[in-house]
Amino acid sequence: MRYFLLLTLLCFGCQSTPTVVWEDTKTIGRYVKRQGSSLFNRDTQSKQLHYLEEFQGPAQEEFIALQEDDLENEPKLAPATPSRPVKKEIIPTIHQFEKPQAKAANVLQNLHFDTDAYTLHAKEDIAAVEQIFHYLRNNPNVHLYILGHCDERASEEYNLALGTRRAHHVRNLLIKKGIDETRLQTISYGKEKPLYLEHTPEAWRKNRRVEFKIHNKKKAVR
Repeated sequence: MRYFLLLTLLCFGCQSTPTVVWEDTKTIGRYVKRQGSSLFNRDTQSKQLHYLEEFQGPAQEEFIALQEDDLENEPKLAPATPSRPVKKEIIPTIHQFEKPQAKAANVLQNLHFDTDAYTLHAKEDIAAVEQIFHYLRNNPNVHLYILGHCDERASEEYNLALGTRRAHHVRNLLIKKGIDETRLQTISYGKEKPLYLEHTPEAWRKNRRVEFKIHNKKKAVR
């Protein structure tokens, strides 16, 4: 009874156009149907799916139980040849990396970026990446951590994202040249670790950088 009264109020209780009345009627109709279904414990609410199989799973009639005859008629397969155990490659953590020394320090110098930029275009920067590539190719035991930094301007969140893009850009350049991606890791410090504390354009330019840390697996084994 109360649903009928509510429907009446929606339809005639205000001055509405026929289109609005019809839409209100359909709305209350769906409400009444949902409330009626709930009386019989029928779930009418949507359900969030947590696994892809819940959405694309086979229909119930596709499940056919095996019979004993099916099991007996299965082809006899030769026992599988045991494979050699695969040695898992352990990727070093950032605590195992250190600042480049000696020859590596001459090659792995900081790369600098323009304001709000995360790509390298200058010839000297591209040449520097080329040198890093040759160094890594000639030292296959070396792993790099690529650290992205920004200047002090803008928010922490913005600079963390920008530092990530800068580090990823350098990593992608080296991967495209042929360096194994497992040897290159990245991290962003945003504006948290400036080299220079002055609030000047020159200090900002030097702080917008990518740095490198190095890990030599061959030395670590010794």
